[in-house]
Amino acid sequence: MWAELAQIYSNLVQLARNGDNFVISFVVGVVIIAFHARNRLQMTAPRAEEFDFVRLLTLPAIVGKDLFRRSYLIYTILLVILFLFLCLSKPFVPNFIGNIPEYQGGAWPLGCALLVVGLLPSVKGVDQIEEMLRRFALSASNIPDEFFRRAKSLSQSELKGFLEREQKYQPELSKYWKVYNLVTATGAMHEDAHNAARRTVGNELFGRWTIDGGSIWSPGEYEKLKDVFDVLRPKVKGLKREVDELIGVTSSSKTIIYLLTKGGIRSSQPVTREQAQRLLELSAEVSVEGANGELTATDLEGYLTLGDRWREKSDELSISNRRLCALFAILALNDRAMVKEYLRSSSEDRDSILREMFALVNKVRQYTVHPVYNATLVAGAGAFVVSFVIFFLFRITADYISPPDPARLKAFEYALYTTVAIMACFTAAGLAALFIRASRVEQGKWIFFDSFLRFPMLQYRGIVVAATVCAFVPFVISTMAYAFRAGDIHGFADLTRYGSASFIIFCIAWCLIPMTFAVGLCVVTDVIDRQHNSRFTFVSIASALLVLATAAIVHQTYASMNESYRAIFWNGLVSTGSFASTGLLIFGYGLSEALHQNSSDKPSETSFASS
Repeated sequence: MWAELAQIYSNLVQLARNGDNFVISFVVGVVIIAFHARNRLQMTAPRAEEFDFVRLLTLPAIVGKDLFRRSYLIYTILLVILFLFLCLSKPFVPNFIGNIPEYQGGAWPLGCALLVVGLLPSVKGVDQIEEMLRRFALSASNIPDEFFRRAKSLSQSELKGFLEREQKYQPELSKYWKVYNLVTATGAMHEDAHNAARRTVGNELFGRWTIDGGSIWSPGEYEKLKDVFDVLRPKVKGLKREVDELIGVTSSSKTIIYLLTKGGIRSSQPVTREQAQRLLELSAEVSVEGANGELTATDLEGYLTLGDRWREKSDELSISNRRLCALFAILALNDRAMVKEYLRSSSEDRDSILREMFALVNKVRQYTVHPVYNATLVAGAGAFVVSFVIFFLFRITADYISPPDPARLKAFEYALYTTVAIMACFTAAGLAALFIRASRVEQGKWIFFDSFLRFPMLQYRGIVVAATVCAFVPFVISTMAYAFRAGDIHGFADLTRYGSASFIIFCIAWCLIPMTFAVGLCVVTDVIDRQHNSRFTFVSIASALLVLATAAIVHQTYASMNESYRAIFWNGLVSTGSFASTGLLIFGYGLSEALHQNSSDKPSETSFASS
């Protein structure tokens, strides 16, 4: 396989060198990256011990084609941007490593594509960049969060209420109450008894709908998961046998029989909360008093072990339930035609509980908005509009006061190019910083912002590096695009080694400005997460002033070192300052509103064993 790919690549390089066509080679490189991106994403699977069976499936089958396409598009765009950056870096490479004859002309983009699809994911250290891009694409598409949310919503659905309304499920409802009464009699609290009963019935129902559900699903979709069924079937069937055996042992316990008789409860009858509480009190009394000699020491000893056995079995049932619910969601997402037809059908022979489960899967699928990333994009768009207007008016005023440089673009076009570049750099840095913050919050390693005097600087080391790098790439691309539009692109090819180094150092130094903006976004997010909404306006303004100070220091430092940078001092200050202040305020208000909306609109996850 690799030999064939190497031969194809060699032929493409030779063709590109002969034709010297940069554009065609670039398009071929994009196509190569698009195929590579799909293959890389398909190998990714949610990491959780109870969902180990998903390793047998591809990512589109696990999360659904819609979510996969979204993540694939984001991941491909990120790789193409990196590819474009490498292609545009060609003028600087000879100044540092010399000319590479094999990669002249149109062969250069193919070499860059090889770096993206070959070097990036396979070289230790460098592969962390590719992993971060892939994880961000998945995170922005709510993968695997939505996968876990579906499994959780199904496993906690109110099945007991559905069972009570459906006559043909009376055996399952009787088993539900039998397990609840038996577990309560062992001394378990109300919630623990309901969980054990819920999981017992849920394990049987979802096993029937998935592993033994060949008549429910389309044959083609059901056959695709045959390997998964073969892995899970013995586990599910074995657990069901163990639970049935434990039910039998518990039912035959003389102590349990004594407690149920004294409480006036038949093992499978529905009970009220008061009856359950009375049964619990009786279990406590018999454990202490020994039922006044009516039970032997052997009876009590066997009885005292039942509670621990049910707790252990309930935990096993919980894992099995989540597996089967996840499997049910995977089937429903992939067999969409059948699910849609099932929901639309009004036939009375349709299973109403199964219909409710399908509706729940569709309902969870609609809840996919990621508020932090969405707020960042909205802030970037809003700040772009405000910053463009302010900077455009500033350029018109400046050109009116002093004649503009003839070599520079007109005020409107100059303001547009500048603001687009700032939006791209600031948004990229912000998304990278918020992604790292979210990962550390999930790991429990994040220290939330409390005060500027106690600012946790050490935890921002990774954010500083990532935000600077993510801003550097679009800054170089936008600079090259501006030079091309202004007719000065050949100036980069004529740069000396010192000139190339100076340009790169200036780019890195300028990227400290969007990096500061990204840190400000993290601080504002901390304040809103802690529900200190009254403080985020102050924190946003303070962060914007810090961005403005960073911009002033960077531009003033270079203005004092190089005469050509003095002309852009006020340009940089006005454009970055207006964008940062507007962006931080819009981000804060947008995120606060989104979190408030989600908290009020998010469907409640009602326990299926609610009383």
